[in-house]
Amino acid sequence: MRELERAEAIARSIRLPIQVGDSLSTEEIEFDRREVQILQIPCVKEITCHDVANSQITFYCDITDEWLNFLENEICVRIENETNNFNFLPTLKEVNHARFCPRVNEPGLYTLSVIINNEVHFEKELRVI
Repeated sequence: MRELERAEAIARSIRLPIQVGDSLSTEEIEFDRREVQILQIPCVKEITCHDVANSQITFYCDITDEWLNFLENEICVRIENETNNFNFLPTLKEVNHARFCPRVNEPGLYTLSVIINNEVHFEKELRVI
């Protein structure tokens, strides 16, 4: 119990929360659960991408996921409809962030998919005008 008291004192001084046991945020993280320690818990998972894009003009699609290392995983954006199918590799790839700069030449309604390791992780409708 002495170690927990020390951890509480340190946590108060630097304003960190204390967690005893597992939670939904930590159950899939690998760490030694017998040790008192400071954890950086991944929490950001977001995709910023347009709903409407202009044909023949590049637009941005940013993906941030603190749970994944994009340098160790394959990632692409697929934009497709009944007649067209385009795959885009990232223009910028960092540990937890990838940026795509796709351009679609033909107007129409498309499905934009984020594919990580050959598995669809996100889909949305994209209207190209």
